[in-house]
Amino acid sequence: MVEELSIAAGDRRVPADLYRTSAPGGAIVLVHGLSPLGRRHPDIVRIARLLARHHRLVLVPQIEGLATFRMSGAGDTSVPFTESLRLAAAAGRTEAVILESFTHIITPPFWSSLGSRVRDGGRLLQVFDALLSDRLDRVIEARPLSPAP
Repeated sequence: MVEELSIAAGDRRVPADLYRTSAPGGAIVLVHGLSPLGRRHPDIVRIARLLARHHRLVLVPQIEGLATFRMSGAGDTSVPFTESLRLAAAAGRTEAVILESFTHIITPPFWSSLGSRVRDGGRLLQVFDALLSDRLDRVIEARPLSPAP
């Protein structure tokens, strides 16, 4: 079941879609990428529905800066990673997974970012394993993983 709602954000309201499940086993905030369709992009909708089928309550806010390609903020041109860390800390019983090789605007050259891509692959496998095995509350490190020897 999908419910359209709005979230208070200071003095404004942010539209969002909430994908409900009959027996939630955890909650996820899913942020869309650069797309004029925003939270209604077919890939985001498909992922949100899949997560809801796996007993996750999924909130997908409409981030206008991403939908209109107008972004600003330090270190990351759309959302600094420190905001993800603060959100995870505020939520409690969860940690953020910070990926090194994904950017919002510029893709780094393949060979110079190979190490970051391999480490991110490991982090994503941990996330997928936790999602698929119903263990989202398991600790996933927010700090970079040590490179393999």
